[in-house]
Amino acid sequence: MKNFSRALVLALATSSMPAFADSLKQSDVDQFIEKTPAVFTIIASVDRRLNKEDKARFKAAIAKMRPYTTMAEMMDDKPDNLLLDGVSQKVGYEDFQHYATVADRFFSVAMSALMVEQFSGLLEKNAEEVNDLFHYLDDPSKPEEKQQRLSEMFDKMCQKQCVNPDDVDIVSQNYLPLSKVLRLKK
Repeated sequence: MKNFSRALVLALATSSMPAFADSLKQSDVDQFIEKTPAVFTIIASVDRRLNKEDKARFKAAIAKMRPYTTMAEMMDDKPDNLLLDGVSQKVGYEDFQHYATVADRFFSVAMSALMVEQFSGLLEKNAEEVNDLFHYLDDPSKPEEKQQRLSEMFDKMCQKQCVNPDDVDIVSQNYLPLSKVLRLKK
């Protein structure tokens, strides 16, 4: 019952307020890009030990753009949480919950952009492939009408899905390296 109450309080708190009041900075991006491979190594080992129900919950959280905070909630009362907290602290975060909150902020913006890229050519003959949405939107040689359509599509998606839409600027400046470290792109 105690864990259920704590989870309910956490869910209410995170749904009614942004993850952080402050915008992410370039130093946050740099730390995340440099340190995430170490955290992902532990996440991979923990993931192998998840039961089917937890794996399904994690996959559903990807669609909701909150996979890492969902994992933090799932691990809260499990022994593997010590491993996740330990590696997160070793790389400069307070604990895994703090790392997960930052990760979801980056993930939600980058994943929204990736989804727009993937759907950018639908209903177009000989559609040009969009590999970097933010670069495409800033490229003056690209068709203005398509840029406008993709920009609107991204804005709508991000307003619904992004943890903090204020993070778009910092993610757009670091989109490809963040997408690679989040394993969204090769």
